[in-house]
Amino acid sequence: MKRSSPLALVLLLFSACSSDEPGPGAGGNKLRTEAGFCTEWARVACHPNVLDACESDEDGCNERQRTFCEDLVPSGYASSHATVCIQAVKTAYSDATLTAEESGVVHHLAGDCSRLVDGGRAEGDTCTDSFQCDTLHDFECVIKPGESTGTCQVPNLVGGGDRCDDPEVVCEEGYYCDGSHCVAVFDVDEPCSNDAMCVAGHSCVIATDATEGVCTPKLALRDPCTVDSECTSNFCVNDTCREEVDLSLDTPFCADL
Repeated sequence: MKRSSPLALVLLLFSACSSDEPGPGAGGNKLRTEAGFCTEWARVACHPNVLDACESDEDGCNERQRTFCEDLVPSGYASSHATVCIQAVKTAYSDATLTAEESGVVHHLAGDCSRLVDGGRAEGDTCTDSFQCDTLHDFECVIKPGESTGTCQVPNLVGGGDRCDDPEVVCEEGYYCDGSHCVAVFDVDEPCSNDAMCVAGHSCVIATDATEGVCTPKLALRDPCTVDSECTSNFCVNDTCREEVDLSLDTPFCADL
């Protein structure tokens, strides 16, 4: 049998170690598991500007944000869209200022963080929240106006006058589904029975024991509030409607940072 020369063995080993495949002990995709995802989430959330604003140390911030992330992410995590979420978290925290939209991302997994889990329910199954559905493949919980539950569907957005009775159909902004067709939303002081019937920035205010109310403007910036949904900006911080907020020990957000 012909023996390989020492030089050939060296070249063979060099070739094996230089391949694109990860070698022994390689970490692979650091976002592959939920634990790895939350470790990376914590790393980008604990930006130096955040540490200064919240008067926090890096180790403590990382530990708190890992725990916060693990509690926030529902079961069924998969990494398909994790990279864009991590980038959104990094962008949100990098200037130590949160807008309403950025707060939705980092506190409620909205926007670029809305496609992280397969909740296990199939198309057409009853749901109350999109994370019960396969968000990895664009399924959401489509809830018709006035209903408290919906079904897991890939939403089909349609315009005014179009039929909306199929479970996956959603009316575009400025219209609501009256049960069969997309019709124009109502303006201030017009009658309504649910929020979807009212123009943007308004809600349907129904008196106690009544079944019908009127479309009423939501609270303006700097108005006192108790929850996000009361504000036109959809952002209530320290009992005041805000457009954005600088992180500080006076805000509730530094507790987890």
